[in-house]
Amino acid sequence: METLETMEALLLIALFYLVKVVVVFIILIFIRPVYQNWGASPEETSRLMPGDNLVASPKLTSTRAIDINAPAEQVWPWIIQMGYGRAGWYNYDIISRCLGMADYVDGWRSCQRIVPELQDLQIRDRLRLSRRKGYVVADIKSHQLLVLYGKGTGNSHSWVYVCEPCSNGVKTRLIVRHRNKYSGWLDKILFECLDIGFFFMERSHLLGLKRRAEENPSYAARL
Repeated sequence: METLETMEALLLIALFYLVKVVVVFIILIFIRPVYQNWGASPEETSRLMPGDNLVASPKLTSTRAIDINAPAEQVWPWIIQMGYGRAGWYNYDIISRCLGMADYVDGWRSCQRIVPELQDLQIRDRLRLSRRKGYVVADIKSHQLLVLYGKGTGNSHSWVYVCEPCSNGVKTRLIVRHRNKYSGWLDKILFECLDIGFFFMERSHLLGLKRRAEENPSYAARL
């Protein structure tokens, strides 16, 4: 009897791990490519982009894109003012607050306005993700390109925004690419486990940026 119970327990344990393997396999093969490349075309995900050279042989890469019914001149002010201690991330502010990433010029809520004093972002400026972590502006071209780069112990990360005019400049195609390189099992677990959560935050970020750019057309006209 004890032998039978032991065999049943071992079978249950084996079944549990088999289910875990199947779930991970489904996520990696079928689900991850969808959220890693949310909104982006095959051509956009495969092409070289500015900033790719900053992180060679990345462990995780994502390319996401969104159409914004506003010219690049109207989208750009919202991009360069984002960040901790700045205008925020335009996403789930309550989650950002819990993660220690919400301390903005308008409190802990992302700005619903353009902040004129945050419009002068330059190469080598620091754009913070939280109080202790952040990125350096590696390249910037007004209304076109923002390349952010961060480096830590054994890991590096590039974060790139590209604004491409479309429909004769009336609309903007915004493409965002991340390239992550890390070493060590702890960083691997951290990045792999948080990857899908980061997608939901970035999706909300892009949608929030889109909404603000489309609903506030007057600022670009004053520049």
